Amino acid sequence: MGMIILLVYIGAIIIVIKCLLEISRQFSGGMLNPINIVYGIIIMLLIYSLIVLSYYREKKSWALSPVFRFPTYMIYIPYLILVLARNLIGLNLTQVYDSLLISIAAAGLFMVVFHGYVFGILGKLGKDKHY
Repeated sequence: MGMIILLVYIGAIIIVIKCLLEISRQFSGGMLNPINIVYGIIIMLLIYSLIVLSYYREKKSWALSPVFRFPTYMIYIPYLILVLARNLIGLNLTQVYDSLLISIAAAGLFMVVFHGYVFGILGKLGKDKHY
């Protein structure tokens, strides 16, 4: 199980670094709109709140669920939406793309800085765990 968790984390780290590099490239080029930063943080906080709400409503949770649920919903799915919308659909929604980039980068930083509140959420909510 440890190898699977490691692969999930390595993939999430690669995506976050890729997004951070893209954000820094846009920032240095003067192409980053400040309102997109606000939208990105709001998206990240909304996703986090929905995940916490889902845990709050569950009676009993799998003990390793936060390890998979947070990276999946906060990093992998937004990145998949970003890549699919940008490459396959070909729409020009730069404000949405930039907001998703910032959301993914903010989620990665949030998971590192507030590790106890992200991956220890079951203990903070006092939920029963099963293994």
